[in-house]
Amino acid sequence: MAVSPNQGSTGGGDAVTLTGSRFTGTTGVSYGSSLAPSFTVVSDTTTATITPEATWTLLRSCLFP
Repeated sequence: MAVSPNQGSTGGGDAVTLTGSRFTGTTGVSYGSSLAPSFTVVSDTTTATITPEATWTLLRSCLFP
């Protein structure tokens, strides 16, 4: 999965685009131990997220039902 940009501010609120596959049905996006406050599945290959407030260096997972 590609993450763009691959870094953000500690205050959160940064827009991040995830590119990969099988995003349809995603129920959440996790950065470390923090859930993204919002996300939108744009297509099966693209998801747009907003980063949570915290220092994050790694997208942890996309959650599915």
